[in-house]
Amino acid sequence: TNSIMQKLEEKKEQFSTDFQNSVKGECLFIRGFYLFQLAKEFKDAPLRLTASQSPSTFPLAKSSQADIWAQAKEDLKTAASLLPITNKIGKPTQGAAYAALGKIYVYEENWQEAINALEPLTQNPYTYKLVEDFNWNFDDTHENNAESIFELLIEDVGGTDLWGDGENINSTQSNTRPKEYAAAEVGGWYEANPTQQIMDIFWKEKDKDGNFDYRARCSVAWDYEGCTYYQRPFREVFAQDKWKTYWILKYQNWKTQKDEPAPPKSFINERAIRYADVLLMLAEAYMNKGALDTSIGYINQIRRRANLNDYSGPITKEGVFEDLVHQRAIEFFVEGERFSDLRRWGLLEQTLKTCDDTRYKNYQTGKSGNINKFNYFPIPAKELDTNPLCT
Repeated sequence: TNSIMQKLEEKKEQFSTDFQNSVKGECLFIRGFYLFQLAKEFKDAPLRLTASQSPSTFPLAKSSQADIWAQAKEDLKTAASLLPITNKIGKPTQGAAYAALGKIYVYEENWQEAINALEPLTQNPYTYKLVEDFNWNFDDTHENNAESIFELLIEDVGGTDLWGDGENINSTQSNTRPKEYAAAEVGGWYEANPTQQIMDIFWKEKDKDGNFDYRARCSVAWDYEGCTYYQRPFREVFAQDKWKTYWILKYQNWKTQKDEPAPPKSFINERAIRYADVLLMLAEAYMNKGALDTSIGYINQIRRRANLNDYSGPITKEGVFEDLVHQRAIEFFVEGERFSDLRRWGLLEQTLKTCDDTRYKNYQTGKSGNINKFNYFPIPAKELDTNPLCT
């Protein structure tokens, strides 16, 4: 994005103002969105705002998380002023910029600014809504639907190199998630499974008809009556000694294929920002502002789509927060939200302690005073080798 914006500035006399604004808006959205991710995952990191291939410019000290997010907010505000409300499929929109901006405010606990950025997305002229079927958010049949605010397009337009970095001419432009998560019985590499802790969360509340939460049934396969896994009953796929195992369904091909064939290419789009997240972030912001009825109203939109009864717990901040934590755990299972949510709420350590004893003991070794190095990713060795100012 830095390269594109620099070249655009150099050659701006060759392009119309509309074209320049369009490209700049897209670049600033992408840069702002990924600067948010950068500081979320690494906390403090080098903040590069100019492009260069000269080694003399590589040394750059880390900026604080606050400074990185300040730049991200500036980028996203400008992007929102330049981007259209609707755009070509795959391109960012004004709504995507405001959704990403609102998320930064939530992480900063700036609740009023979060509301200011996010609440307009629930009203005209925006047309976002929760889709009728939760599972439509994770298949390749209902991509770019009304719930998807920003989506990463994964198309079969690449070559045969599955394991490249995506930058060479022969990259597949696919991902391998379904093959990696699927059971061996359906051709998978069984590299990830749900924990008992998340299953207990899934099972905690049944819906109005006495069934397990629909989101749980779309997210995980386990041995319950009627469960199918890759188009066959669960107990036909697995031998009896595996009837108590759990298998990820989100972003898998379990409804449309009988197995995960080789080579392991998947072209299911990644939903990077969903409207459900906007609703639950608004619920969190209003809860922290003391507007509990408004907060519950947003939570109930999520609960109703799952065919759950409306929230009936205590009308207190503590009660609403408990259900908010619960809903986010179920709603965004394997979508990359849980760890960051627990960390920012101060619940990470106690959740690890009750989840996995081995991981908890390992986590304890990362403590130094009131800091735990395992809360964030380490700066990559490649960065340290080429950037002596970065520690």
